[in-house]
Amino acid sequence: MAKYEAIVKVSSDNSFCFSNAAIDAALKAAGFPTGRLTTEPREKKDRYGHGPFRNGVRLRKEGFFEARYCFEGHRESLYAPTEEEAQKKLRAVLVAIDNGTYVGRNRETFCVFLISWVEHAEKTSLRPNTAKKYRSYIIGHFLPFFEDKKLQEITTLMLQDFFNLQACSGRIDGKEGGLSHKTLVDMRNMLNKALNYAVNPGRLLASNPAREIELKFHRAQSVPLFTDEQQERLIRAGMASEDDPIAWAVVILLCTGMRRGELLGLQLGQIGPGCSYFRVEKSLARMDHPNRQQAPDFERVDLWTKKKTKTGLYLGPTKTESSRREFPVGVQVKECVGRLIAYQERLLGHSITQCPNHGAQNFLLITPLLRPYDPKTFSDAYMRYLKANGIDSVTIHSTRHSFITAMVQKHPDDLASISEIVGHSDKSTTLRYTHGSDTRKKKLMDSF
Repeated sequence: MAKYEAIVKVSSDNSFCFSNAAIDAALKAAGFPTGRLTTEPREKKDRYGHGPFRNGVRLRKEGFFEARYCFEGHRESLYAPTEEEAQKKLRAVLVAIDNGTYVGRNRETFCVFLISWVEHAEKTSLRPNTAKKYRSYIIGHFLPFFEDKKLQEITTLMLQDFFNLQACSGRIDGKEGGLSHKTLVDMRNMLNKALNYAVNPGRLLASNPAREIELKFHRAQSVPLFTDEQQERLIRAGMASEDDPIAWAVVILLCTGMRRGELLGLQLGQIGPGCSYFRVEKSLARMDHPNRQQAPDFERVDLWTKKKTKTGLYLGPTKTESSRREFPVGVQVKECVGRLIAYQERLLGHSITQCPNHGAQNFLLITPLLRPYDPKTFSDAYMRYLKANGIDSVTIHSTRHSFITAMVQKHPDDLASISEIVGHSDKSTTLRYTHGSDTRKKKLMDSF
């Protein structure tokens, strides 16, 4: 009414113009600061009793300050005890958003993320057996410890506590004691790969908390090697054997340093004319049935199995890309290959050349049922053969270590060629396979 009376008073003058500017000037002259018929704008109050936002920060009724910002269409908040600290945090977030380095909030749990990462990596880089092993780590070890912890809540200290516990009492088979050092290293490698993916390209973490994990010092156990006398005994027995494919296979392993799966997966089409060289392209392994994305890389060979099984015998890629190689073989290996081919022809009842594609797809090492050897079956036969020759506690992988050790001792200046023969990516890996022999140590000490 006061404003109305003020306008009526000034409008009594016939020269008064009822424009917005004239009304505004009249109201200001009457003492109204805002002019016209409007009132002063009031500060919008939060219905919960919080204070208004000023420069993106407000005081909450609880007594602390809230800074609010938008990221990828979502409104997010951060909190601080003082207004200055809230402003500082807000400026840091806005700068990170402008630079493209900011990591938004994520509610995904740690273990769910690990499982999803394994499923993703299995389609691109992980071998099926490695993915199976990683899943067992997550379900058997990580999930009981971290439960529903969020991914962004995980710290290096939490991970370090987890590994310390696993090293002391991490077994889940009911036995006392902790996990082996190799298992702990595999777990840490898995975490590093997964959390590196969470940092980039996932943009779920600002940094990888697994990078600073430390494992207790571990003295690696020495791999049992064949002595010079044992190698000579096995090679002599193998060359003297007339109808034992396992004996000939042991000679090939001792004289080439091939992995078990590489020898079992070697086909006749990968052997050069006159058995002059081997071309290692595939490896035979028993594993869980691969998914469709991996199916082109793995070919199932145990098609004679009628009942439904969880695993299968698959011919797939070698352990690493550098494991794909071609190398010449010696006289003893050539003779063993010839005997294995003759053994296969006796089982077939006809020449290899009468097989489809001249037998190029035939496996070099086969069972009496004309089937490729299962890795476990071959390992058992290998151990029985060693025991029959008076040798115990020497694993099948020791043939590879023994070959590399002997080659490095005989040809120390040609380490690059040795690495290519055994399928190592660099010479340092080959050196880790070498071990000193007692005979050579004694000669060195006697010469001093």
